[in-house]
Amino acid sequence: MEFRPELEKSEKNPKQEVEQAFADFEIDLEGIDASVLERLIEIHSEEDSHFYDAIEMAKMLDKNWEHLGLEATDKKKMLVCALLHDVGKAGPEKASPEARQLCLWLFHKQHHVQSEIDLRELKVMDFINTSDYPDPSRARSLLTAKDGLNIVNLDNLTMIDFWRMHVDWTYDILSQHLSPEVDEKVVVIAASHHLLDGKNPAELAEDEIPEESQWLEVTEEYQVLTLVDKYQAFRQRSAVSHEEAIAFLLAMIEKSKLSDILRDSYRKIVAKFSETGFIANFQAAHEEVQAKYHA
Repeated sequence: MEFRPELEKSEKNPKQEVEQAFADFEIDLEGIDASVLERLIEIHSEEDSHFYDAIEMAKMLDKNWEHLGLEATDKKKMLVCALLHDVGKAGPEKASPEARQLCLWLFHKQHHVQSEIDLRELKVMDFINTSDYPDPSRARSLLTAKDGLNIVNLDNLTMIDFWRMHVDWTYDILSQHLSPEVDEKVVVIAASHHLLDGKNPAELAEDEIPEESQWLEVTEEYQVLTLVDKYQAFRQRSAVSHEEAIAFLLAMIEKSKLSDILRDSYRKIVAKFSETGFIANFQAAHEEVQAKYHA
């Protein structure tokens, strides 16, 4: 993919759209730290940004709230988690602006569909060296520097392992910017959405893992599989059916190293995806976000 740090000229207003997304769910922007919002705006400044997916996830959770069975959960808290869960894709807390730009480029969705090659197992530097990135040596420096991404053992790091690091950075960022809308529970839920991949930045014991985190994880994976136009986590260049998506999710659960009790909890969540009206609500949410932000 061609490296383009500059934004494309368009009518898109990232700051306005980020602010509107929070307003749509009646979330007080003044209750979220300015540096966190700045990172969301950086992410949303990218073409076909990951923040579109966060908006869509929040909308899906909102529409399907009656199915979730989270009676003791603060709905607004859950929506805040959905909107913030990928803030780490702008890089770690202490990364320089230049390093954050490189991070956003490496997370760009187009990398998942640019060729028939499965990039997940490709080494990060091998990918950069064969891409149109203008200065691979500078990229190496940014990836390893303390004021960059501070990555050790870079030569052994695969793209999928790099992509999974965003949950660590989400935890790092949010835990240092607690605010009225972002309390410690929001931090834990938002950063614990890749437990099935073995990512547990909050170092939770299994009996401490919130059900909200499980819902966020399964919802994200299903949404990625079935509804996002260009980004397919499991299959490139083609959408999957509902049945295939369910099978992928169940396979992820079976392959995880979680306990039988926790895996059963995930299975019960996946089972809800086949309830009457659930997927219709997903599709309606997708169409609403597409109409509002991609028209």
